[in-house]
Amino acid sequence: SSPKVTEIMHEWNVINAVLHKVCTALNPAFIALQAVTLLMVPCLLADLFEQGLTPTSVAAVLPGAVLTLCTVRVLFVAGTVTDKCTRMPALVNSLSFGRGTERTRQHVVEYICNSRSGFYIL
Repeated sequence: SSPKVTEIMHEWNVINAVLHKVCTALNPAFIALQAVTLLMVPCLLADLFEQGLTPTSVAAVLPGAVLTLCTVRVLFVAGTVTDKCTRMPALVNSLSFGRGTERTRQHVVEYICNSRSGFYIL
């Protein structure tokens, strides 16, 4: 295999290892973040309905609503990492490593597909 292909496989292994390590370390925090976000929505709605739809009640609930939206955004951004990893085989398949490297490129594409890299939280 050519040096470019070897470098790509090594870099993919490093990326995969880093993603796995980060996911393992952040797993408890993301589970707590998801739980808090799910609990905040009914609490915010209950506060809003209890106080009535007045400008002061909306202003009182607004910081919690903004925080909820920010946490949802964080969860979506974490999900895009996995989406980008699933599109990586198509990118590698479109690259040219020179003449006679089609089988090697296909091997790399299969390797990346089988590695199932991404940002996975329980």
